[in-house]
Amino acid sequence: MWKGCAGPNGARNGVFAARLAREGMSGPLMHLKEFWCMEPNIKW
Repeated sequence: MWKGCAGPNGARNGVFAARLAREGMSGPLMHLKEFWCMEPNIKW
């Protein structure tokens, strides 16, 4: 049942993101990889 709603839900999320951007909301200042240290800077 969810497969039939996946496309419209993606469109709804896109519209919601566009409305937030129009109001001035921006994205995160750093990438999630940097925030969670998933790829640490290790020099061998």
